[in-house]
Amino acid sequence: MTTLPYQTFAAEVGRVLGMSRDELPPSLDLYEGLGIDSLGLITIGDHLEKAFSVTLPAADVVTCRRLGEFHELVARLVREEGE
Repeated sequence: MTTLPYQTFAAEVGRVLGMSRDELPPSLDLYEGLGIDSLGLITIGDHLEKAFSVTLPAADVVTCRRLGEFHELVARLVREEGE
């Protein structure tokens, strides 16, 4: 079973945003805390698809409110698609 540690996920998100993974706690509100809109989330999702070799449904991505929720989505897909 493949797992995706939060710090690895946060580092990849940080690459897109130009931020350190330490600045990206799981409780961070994507919309209010980072000022990201749904298009911004899709852009991050595109990067994560390539980084982790998964397919992220846009409809699922835009429902993530906090970074921890986004991690849970990506981690689940990494597990499912890695089996």
